Parts: sequence; C-alpha cells; structure tokens
Amino acid sequence: LPGWVLSNPENSTIRSQEPPELQASFAPKNLVHSVLRTPGAFNDVDASVTVRFLEAPEGTTEAGIQTRWSTDGYYDLTFSAGGGIFLGAIRNEGGTSKYVSLLSEPEHSAARKGLGVPNRLRVMHRDHKLRAWLNGVLLLSIEDSSFQSGLVRIVVRSEKEHRNRVAFSALQLREALG
Repeated sequence: LPGWVLSNPENSTIRSQEPPELQASFAPKNLVHSVLRTPGAFNDVDASVTVRFLEAPEGTTEAGIQTRWSTDGYYDLTFSAGGGIFLGAIRNEGGTSKYVSLLSEPEHSAARKGLGVPNRLRVMHRDHKLRAWLNGVLLLSIEDSSFQSGLVRIVVRSEKEHRNRVAFSALQLREALG
C-alpha cells in the first residue's frame, strides 16, 4: 500500500481479489487497533474507505477513520456492523482522554447492516470545517478547531469478549481543496 504504514502487520492480510482489500483480525481486547496510518501529518484532507465486517457480533466492533491524530487528540469516525455511526473528538488532557461526541446514531438510515456488507466512510477537513459521510449521505458539517493537523489512521475498535475480522478496500486520501 504505497503511501501508508501498516501498523499491525501480524494481524493484517492483503487479499488480491476484486476489489483488493486489507483484512485485519484482532483478539478480544477492549482497545482501538490501528491498522494503517499515514507516515506524516495532514491538515486539509479528504479520506475515505470501504469497510466490511467479516466476523463481528453485532454491537461489539467498530471500524473507521481517525483524522488529525496527534498526542493532543484526534477526530474519530467509526461504524458498526449493527448500523451505528459515531463521530467524536478525543482530547488528551493531563494523561487522560476525554471523548466529546459530535454524532451518535445507534442505527443510522444510511447504514447497510450485517456481515460482509460494504459501507463507505468519508471524512473531510478544510480549515476548521469538518464533514462526514456514510454511503454518500452527509452526516454532519460543522466548524471545529480542536485539532489542526495530524496523522490519518484506519482503525478497528473491539470489545474484550469477541474476536473480530474487518476488511478495508478502496482507500482514498487526497488534499481537501476549496
């Protein structure tokens, strides 16, 4: 994957099918796992990825995109196999992380639910403007200046009771223009 760093190669497999996809699988742990990340920071960015849950009991696993990721914090857009969509700002303050919800929809109407079903996530930052889409449907468009630049990461969030396997394809990263 030119232009990306594989964060957990021992948990990832690249499948040469159509479309090619990166499959990641993680043992049961209550953690956010970075699958891919950019080698450098971005400020104005347009990032999108198609996500398919292959093994994930409903409500136990989320996958998505983190943007403007740094030690100060980041934006986090994730989707679950049950159709939930979540967007938050995670601020790291004094050694603790504080989650500020910007969007929380346990069952969004734009979601395609179930295992093996593709869903397209997209996040765009331009200056202080933040926009997010699910399957081409605009989820929100807000002004937020919490974070100015940082890495872009593709992530899987899992709970400690369930193993998961998630596939990512059609990854796009561009500069967000005007």
